[in-house]
Amino acid sequence: MFRTVLILKSTPEDAQKVMDHYAEFEVMAEGIRQAGALECELCVSVDDPGDFIVTSLWPDEAAYQTWIDHPVRAKVTVDILDYMPVMSGKVYRVEDRVTRKSLGLD
Repeated sequence: MFRTVLILKSTPEDAQKVMDHYAEFEVMAEGIRQAGALECELCVSVDDPGDFIVTSLWPDEAAYQTWIDHPVRAKVTVDILDYMPVMSGKVYRVEDRVTRKSLGLD
């Protein structure tokens, strides 16, 4: 599995635009429906409402590459750059994973 982490930086005044943008284009839902992501999250900093991270868990590199090549992702990236100039991202290979379910707690 692979975890992607995208770091977004906007102004606190534009924070709602970021959230609205993700909702309008159903970015995370499309990552799941169209590219096979297992889960996606848009997180906003509690200390600085202009700071976001977007994380997604992918079953394999092929699923993530499907998302990289997807037209919805391209459109969202171009549109969001109008009010969010700072973005960076990383891809991590998941080496170990513990969940409540795997521990028999759910």
